[in-house]
Amino acid sequence: MNIVYAAVIVAFAVGVHALRQYLMTVEQAPKNHEVFSGKLFKVGQAIVAYRPAKAEATATVIAMPGFLEDHRYFTALYNEPDVELLLINSCNYHPPVIPCNPKPCGFFNRLGFQEGSIEYDAAVLNWVAENLVTTKNIRLHGHSRGGAVVLEAIKQQPGLHQANEVVLESPVLPQAKGYPPLELALGAVGLYFLPLTSPIIKRIPAGLYAPLLFRPINSRKATLLGGMFHNPKNYKTIIDNVHFLSEWMDGNDLSIYKDVHKGTILIGEKDTVLDRSSMLASALKGGDNIRVVETKNTSHFVSLDTPEVVPPIERVSDLLVKESV
Repeated sequence: MNIVYAAVIVAFAVGVHALRQYLMTVEQAPKNHEVFSGKLFKVGQAIVAYRPAKAEATATVIAMPGFLEDHRYFTALYNEPDVELLLINSCNYHPPVIPCNPKPCGFFNRLGFQEGSIEYDAAVLNWVAENLVTTKNIRLHGHSRGGAVVLEAIKQQPGLHQANEVVLESPVLPQAKGYPPLELALGAVGLYFLPLTSPIIKRIPAGLYAPLLFRPINSRKATLLGGMFHNPKNYKTIIDNVHFLSEWMDGNDLSIYKDVHKGTILIGEKDTVLDRSSMLASALKGGDNIRVVETKNTSHFVSLDTPEVVPPIERVSDLLVKESV
């Protein structure tokens, strides 16, 4: 009888593993959609959305959202008529545009960066900065994982960004850590079962957990949080993102800040995604070119909570006024 029980347990374990391996790579159908007036470009395995300025463009924002996020994170933040907006959706993520018919761009991953890595998306960002930008007044805005992508892009091609402004919002930073309970949940066991648990997580309304973990809550924030697990095309991408994030934080030191010409790091008052203390410690060692702002009544999603804390984009006219004072 013991042999029968053992055989049943082994068969069950093999079945669970087979199901996991299947779910790892099966592509999820896109679900999130928001009306977008602009062009879509297929840059390697990433989709870049270009929203032109409504008037003559005098400034450019290249925006990189965070882990599990899509480009809707920034579309309500940058609405000035003279700003062109370039929105990068992470490698192997769905953009929030259905149907999606991007223009192929012939992006070539010259250094062979792995899909799902910080380095791959940073190479995409650099391609965008080289090929799609039409102004010389450029801001790079990265949220969470996107902050690491921005720093990595500057590390890869410092000369390309020597005059660019940087905004890092609740960013993944060198020598920082994730929020301890979340790191525990995304440990080896949690990641193994993630392809099996994610379909369940996706069915849980954001209204049940967001007020506990990410308050304050508003309608825009609730909408974006509720759609996050639908953005990666498959669960392997999620797992790869987690592994590469950890490697990047541990593998880079504070010297990565040295090529930031001018920057602002926004830190939320309470963060349940990243470890606030280690993030702040890293940020404060960023050097004289980086201003650190500790915001109030904010979560990990600072600009969704209080968009006014994001510094305004400086125009040439603003700089001339400063020089004359």
